[in-house]
Amino acid sequence: MMDLKGTPYWEIYGEVFQFFKQALPAQNNDHYWGDVLAKGDAITNKYTGTAYYQFAFDQVVAVVNELSRYSDKTSQKEVDHGRIRP
Repeated sequence: MMDLKGTPYWEIYGEVFQFFKQALPAQNNDHYWGDVLAKGDAITNKYTGTAYYQFAFDQVVAVVNELSRYSDKTSQKEVDHGRIRP
C-alpha cells in the first residue's frame, strides 16, 4: 500500500474535507451557494495545468453534489421524527 502523506492527493483530500466541513450546514440561498462555488473554484484552480486537476475537480464536485442533495432534502422538509429521510 502506498503512503499518501505528503503527496498532492493527501493535500487535496485535506483541502476538500475542510471545504466540506466549512460549508455545513448546507443552506438553500444564493449567498451560500455563491460562497460554496467560489471556494470550490479556488481549490480546483490551484491544480489547473497539473496532473492532479481532474482529481481535485472531481472531489470538489462530489462535495458540492452532496451539499446540494442535503440542501434539497432539508428545504423540502423531508423530516420524519426529527431525522432527515435517506
